[in-house]
Amino acid sequence: MQVMLMDEAGKIPLRQIKGHQAAAMAGALVSPLHTLRDMTGAQGAYFVFSDLSVRIEGSFRLRFELYEMEGDVVQHRASALSDVFSVYSPKRFPGMMESTPLSKLFAEQGLRIRIRTEAGTKKRGKKSLADEAFGAPMPAKRAKRNDNESQHHFEAGRT
Repeated sequence: MQVMLMDEAGKIPLRQIKGHQAAAMAGALVSPLHTLRDMTGAQGAYFVFSDLSVRIEGSFRLRFELYEMEGDVVQHRASALSDVFSVYSPKRFPGMMESTPLSKLFAEQGLRIRIRTEAGTKKRGKKSLADEAFGAPMPAKRAKRNDNESQHHFEAGRT
């Protein structure tokens, strides 16, 4: 799956910062399919874009494009447009939100994504989301956290 930054109406792709050669987005713009379990324990196919950032302030949408490779042939299969989201200047940035329960569950299943918790929350002694979701502990892998970056986290829906 590929992701592209679009204007607020979802009609015009925004590839570069106006008047500059720099790209409007940074991070991995493609994602492979990940087979993961959701909060109910059901297995699903997910495309996770965990390190996207938008380099310009404003209101935008993301367009997700799904392609399938059959031998040497690549075929477009589907498109989806996200809801409108806002990107703030560093001075106006309200701060990162806590990671969603689904993001935390994906991380517990080994997906390398940055997890944010509330300030002062300790992880020790708590029952894992995997335990709560399907009653069995799963090995957890922790990604290194880099607080110097202010990146947005997007989750693509189940396909």
